[in-house]
Amino acid sequence: MKKKDSLDKWDRLNRHGNKQNRCYRLQRALRHMAAAAAVVLAVMAGAAACGVMEQDRAENADARTGEEADLPRDDEAGSGTRLDEQDDNGAWDAADGNGGTADQDASGGEETVDQNDASGSGMSDNDRMRGGESMSDNNSMSGNGSMSDNSMSDNDSMTGYGSMSDNDSEPDYGSMSDNNSMSDNDSGPDYGSMSDNSMSDNHLPDLGSMSDNDDTVLPETFEYPPNYLTLEMRRQICSSMEETAKENWADRLVIADNSIDFSDKKIACLGDSITEATNLLPLENYQQYTYPSILKELLGAEEVYNLGVGGSTVGRYWTDPFVERYIAIPKDVDIIIVMGGTNDGFCVTDDLFGRLGSREKRTFCGDLAELMYGLKRRYPGADIFFATPLPNIAQENARLENQSLVPQERFAEAIMALADAYGLQVIDLYNTNMLDSHNLEINASYVPDGVHPNQEGYRILAEHFAADLIRYYEGMQHE
Repeated sequence: MKKKDSLDKWDRLNRHGNKQNRCYRLQRALRHMAAAAAVVLAVMAGAAACGVMEQDRAENADARTGEEADLPRDDEAGSGTRLDEQDDNGAWDAADGNGGTADQDASGGEETVDQNDASGSGMSDNDRMRGGESMSDNNSMSGNGSMSDNSMSDNDSMTGYGSMSDNDSEPDYGSMSDNNSMSDNDSGPDYGSMSDNSMSDNHLPDLGSMSDNDDTVLPETFEYPPNYLTLEMRRQICSSMEETAKENWADRLVIADNSIDFSDKKIACLGDSITEATNLLPLENYQQYTYPSILKELLGAEEVYNLGVGGSTVGRYWTDPFVERYIAIPKDVDIIIVMGGTNDGFCVTDDLFGRLGSREKRTFCGDLAELMYGLKRRYPGADIFFATPLPNIAQENARLENQSLVPQERFAEAIMALADAYGLQVIDLYNTNMLDSHNLEINASYVPDGVHPNQEGYRILAEHFAADLIRYYEGMQHE
């Protein structure tokens, strides 16, 4: 009995063990089937997302114009944008950092494909996904539905472009230099990443300094043309009051006989407090007395812009320098008048003055050359006139206290020399002997503070500018 009972017990245990073994095998098979189903669902979701992305790209391509409309799609490129975080609608977001295809939730709440290193049906060695995005270096899909270490770093370039280096400039953006390839970066809209691409040390069109590209030959010295009457010569002939009266009478005759039509011309006046007429601020509607306003009236111009800022200088050694403000001039102007150098005379020493043949920044000569070159490049269709500063007694008084200040005539000479080098026109106020506040009568009648004209003084100045513009364009007609 004991032997039979023992055999029966063994038989029951064996049958029970076989049943457990069959259950175990069945459970394992079910797990494999579930894992395989999850992989299939993930691949199907990726294919659906690819369709959504291609549709979005087609819509974006229709909306873009110019060169962007011709950008090749990702499936035409050698490498593409990394993917990360599939949203509820199946759309793909561009990955940032070095993340691969992680955290991609399959549709319908199915198993998540997330960072599980395994083997199985691998997609490594640059097997392509979605027609363009290669997945290199251990991009495996394992038996339990995971996708691990799917990094897409190391030169994931812009689709259809590759790296944008060696100063290959984009339209209206300037150059993108220093060999900063478009890889390992947060992606830009539809065509790859654009971060970490330094745009420094490049001079953008229409913005800021462009003097590094200036190959104009600058003069080392300046000499007046033969028979040119300088200020000192004119002072020997007659007083500033007499000269002002003569010049103003001649200017008014020119304006009265004007044959030039300025009705469609736009003029910009870049300057300091003499252009802005800050000394007339207490007057109601003081702008009507500024020389730009009177100039518009005299010429019948379509528009005259007043870009005068009190206290400003040509160079970067004081406030609101012309060399940084000129880009505020509207692009459609026909004529530009630049009148500066007055405030420079109150702060520029020999070191800050620089020299004519140098383009050193933060010097009068260097920044003046940069200003002239920038105006020519930014406004190629405009006629540009530089006015030398009016001689004034206040600067002479300042030099008595600080003998290191540069004499006024050197600013006038530098303007004339550099304007000639750049092919610009000059309205020489300094050597006309007009409105010279060294003269007591001028000081009392037209320039009461020694620097700024009064209302009548601004009208004389405007009439001189108007007459010189008329003379220039009438001369051009006869050539």
